[in-house]
Amino acid sequence: MTRPTAHSARCILVAAVALLLGAVRHAPAADGQPPAGWDPVAAGNRVLARLVRVTAPQVKGAHDAEFVCVGDRAYVVAEVNDLRGGENAAWPEIYCALSIVTLDPPALEAVIPFARSEQDFANETLPPGACFVPRIIRKDDDTLRCYFASEQPGRRQAQTWFRDFDLETRSFADTIHKARLVTAAGVVDMEPRHVDEHRDMVLAAAAVGVKGIFIEKPLCRTPAEADDMLAACQRANTKVAVAHRNRYHPVLSVLRRLIDEGAIGRLLEIRGRGKEDHRGGAQDLWVLGSHLLNLFVYFGGRPRACTATLLQDNRPITAADVRPGAEGVGPIAGNRLHARYDMDRGYPAFFDSVRDAGNVTTGYGMQLVGTAGIIDLRADQEPTAHLLPGNPFTPAGSPRSWQIISSAGIGQPEPLADIDWQVAGHGAPARDLLAAIRDDRPPLCSLDDARLTIEMIMAAFASHRAGGGRVEWPLHDRGNPLAAW
Repeated sequence: MTRPTAHSARCILVAAVALLLGAVRHAPAADGQPPAGWDPVAAGNRVLARLVRVTAPQVKGAHDAEFVCVGDRAYVVAEVNDLRGGENAAWPEIYCALSIVTLDPPALEAVIPFARSEQDFANETLPPGACFVPRIIRKDDDTLRCYFASEQPGRRQAQTWFRDFDLETRSFADTIHKARLVTAAGVVDMEPRHVDEHRDMVLAAAAVGVKGIFIEKPLCRTPAEADDMLAACQRANTKVAVAHRNRYHPVLSVLRRLIDEGAIGRLLEIRGRGKEDHRGGAQDLWVLGSHLLNLFVYFGGRPRACTATLLQDNRPITAADVRPGAEGVGPIAGNRLHARYDMDRGYPAFFDSVRDAGNVTTGYGMQLVGTAGIIDLRADQEPTAHLLPGNPFTPAGSPRSWQIISSAGIGQPEPLADIDWQVAGHGAPARDLLAAIRDDRPPLCSLDDARLTIEMIMAAFASHRAGGGRVEWPLHDRGNPLAAW
C-alpha cells in the first residue's frame, strides 16, 4: 500500500465528516438496500461538495486521525507536522492536535494542539520525540479524553499519555497522565514495551485465569524471571506466545526441508548480524538479535555452549562500562559484540553486532552457509529468503545469481497474498495462539522457547566475564551476569 500524502491524509479526515452527514441523510431502507431511485454518483458528488479541511493551514503532513461527535460538532484528533508530508515515529516535529468541526454546515471552527515534543505541563514535561497515534473518547457528558504516545524509537521506551478536554470551556487541562490498564490483579502502565514489567504482568494474568497471552519480545530480563513466568503459566495452563514474528513465517519449513534435502550441501555454520545502528553491541543483541537467536534454535537445535567477547570502542568491557539498557532490558555494556553458540545439531551459530557498521535496510538477518550454497534470510522483509547456489569458498568462473525462496519453493512467486498480514501484522501468531488454547498445546513460539533466547543472551555476558571462556548449558546462574560485576 502506498503511504498517503499530506493532501490525501487531510482528505481522509474531511471525508469522514462528510460521509457521516451523507449516512445520516440517506440511510438505507429497513431491508439494508438503498432507497428506490438512489443515485450513487449524485450521492458521491454531494459528499465531495461538502469536504472541508480540518487541519490548520500550515500543516504539511497529517495521519492517524479519529473523531467523536458531540451534539452538532465533530472533535477530530490527528498527528500532524508543519515541515513535510507523511509521517514517521522518528520525526520529533510530529505533534497532536484537536480540530473542532461543525457538522451542518461543515466548517472548521478551531484547531487546538495538545501535545508536542518537550512540552511543559503543570505536572510533567514530555521528553524529546514524536507525539503519535492520537485517540479520543467521550469520558463523560462534560469531558473528552485524548490519548497519544510519546515516542523516540531506538532511544527510549514509548509511553502512552492522556489529556482531558473540557467541552464547556473548550480548553485542555494543564496536566497529562500516564495511561494505565486496570486488571483484576492490579494496575499496570500502558506502554508498547516494558521488559522490566513483563514478569509481573504475566504472573498477574495467570493468577486470574487468563487463557492466552501474546507478549512482546524480549520476554524478560533474566532466566530467573522466565522461570517464574513459566511456572505460573504451567500451573494455570495459560498459553503464552512470544512475538518473535519471523518464527511464524511459512517459508521456514521450506528452508529446513531444502537443507535436509541437500540444497546447500552440508550445512557448516549459521551467521547472524543485528541492525548494527546506534544500538550496536549488547543492546542490538537484546532487541533485535533475540529474533535471530530464536531462529538459530529452529535451524540448529538447542545450544550446548557459548563463547563471547564484548568490547567498547575495540577494548574489552569492564565493570566500569556497565550501564542500564534501553527499553527496560537491564544492565548492558559494549558497542561491539561477537558470540559463538555450539548448537545441538553439530554446527556453530555466530551473532555479531558492531555499532554503526550496518545497513539498517539490508544488514539485519542471517545466513545458513553450506558446502554447496548459501541461504540468506532477511528479518522483517519480503521476500525474506534467497538461495545462492555453489560452493561459497570457491571463486565462480561466471556470475551466480540469488534465487527467491517463497513458501512455494525456489524461484517461485509467493502464493500467499496475505503474507505481510500473517508475519508483519502478527496474524499467524494470533491464529496459532488461539489454536494452542483450543488444542491444549504450546504455541509455535512458546514461553519456553523465549526463555532459551534469554539464556543465550545471558550466556554471552557470562562468557565475557569469564574471559571469553566456554559457558555450557544448563545455565546455573539465573540472573544477569553483568548485574553482579
